[in-house]
Amino acid sequence: MIEFVTDLGTVLPRLLGEGLRDTLVAFVGGTVLMLAVALVLGLALHQGPRWLRVVARVVVEFFRGTSLVVQLFFLFYVIPTLTGLDIGSTWTAI
Repeated sequence: MIEFVTDLGTVLPRLLGEGLRDTLVAFVGGTVLMLAVALVLGLALHQGPRWLRVVARVVVEFFRGTSLVVQLFFLFYVIPTLTGLDIGSTWTAI
């Protein structure tokens, strides 16, 4: 039991540091990417030609209408299975 506590005392700070780093990377990456996407879709919805407004509206309503869990499941499991392209957990989170 003492060995477990000693090992935990050395491993836990490293695991917490890695978890915090990965969380911040996903947060910052997602924020930057989604700001760019939101800007493009917002401009397309309000000032684009009619065909572009329709496309932007379909994209927005699709993502608003499906739950985040379904979207993450699709990105992490379905896309690699169908295409063989593994985007990894970090890019899935972003």
